[in-house]
Amino acid sequence: MITPAPEAVTSKLIAFADTDTLLYRADPDEPLYARQQEVWEPIVTAFETAHGVSLKRVSGVIHAAQDEAAMARLQAVIGELDAFSLAALETLTSLAASLTVGLSALEDGADPLRLWQAASLEEEWQADQWGRDEEAEERRARRTVDFERAAMFAQLARG
Repeated sequence: MITPAPEAVTSKLIAFADTDTLLYRADPDEPLYARQQEVWEPIVTAFETAHGVSLKRVSGVIHAAQDEAAMARLQAVIGELDAFSLAALETLTSLAASLTVGLSALEDGADPLRLWQAASLEEEWQADQWGRDEEAEERRARRTVDFERAAMFAQLARG
């Protein structure tokens, strides 16, 4: 529930900025890295411009904390959201494992399917490399619908 404890939801969401899927990339000599650059970098760059932040990109899985100023700015952005938008953002961000994708989906003119596909890039890459699993495909389809519905809810909530 959002209304009684928006601070708890905001804290949960801001934690995604520090481990955002779109910021953790393969090593530059791997083929996946080029695909991540192609798909993710335009989204991250647009996000940085829209919110006046600079985010660290990391190659590999070693954690690199985001700059405190960027985190404070993103926390302020989240804090400005109404309860309905915050609820939608919680779903979008959790499904995508990306605050960048979640907040981008709230923007006017956003393309939720494109953002979801970007968030799912590594999963799709693995499926293309190793084959598709029926159960995983069904789960992915359900999550795609959930993401699109959350984005639609956010649009409706904004009027």
